[in-house]
Amino acid sequence: MHSFKDFSGRKVGAFHEYVRSQDVFGQPVTLNFAGASAIQSFPGGALSIFISACWWMFALLGFKQMVCYQGWTLSQQTVLQTPSEMSSPLHFRDFANVSVALQFKLKRQPQHL
Repeated sequence: MHSFKDFSGRKVGAFHEYVRSQDVFGQPVTLNFAGASAIQSFPGGALSIFISACWWMFALLGFKQMVCYQGWTLSQQTVLQTPSEMSSPLHFRDFANVSVALQFKLKRQPQHL
């Protein structure tokens, strides 16, 4: 009969080997290392799984946004045109997202040749 310690040791060992097998940062060796052509580690496997999960979440959220057509809407727009309007301070604490755009319009003199 096997003890719980033997059972849990096998499960932890299998998990450790699975994470190591996911290591995409494993360095190739010119000889072989324990029969493998790359040295793979637990931290490398954990980092590989984390990066893969982040990539899949990003892809799935982008797909959801594409399918459900979740877009942004403009809730308020303030256009300042005169120097007096631009000199008065605006309080941005009430806004969650602020975009600022500048447009310079120069009057060009006609060139005479």
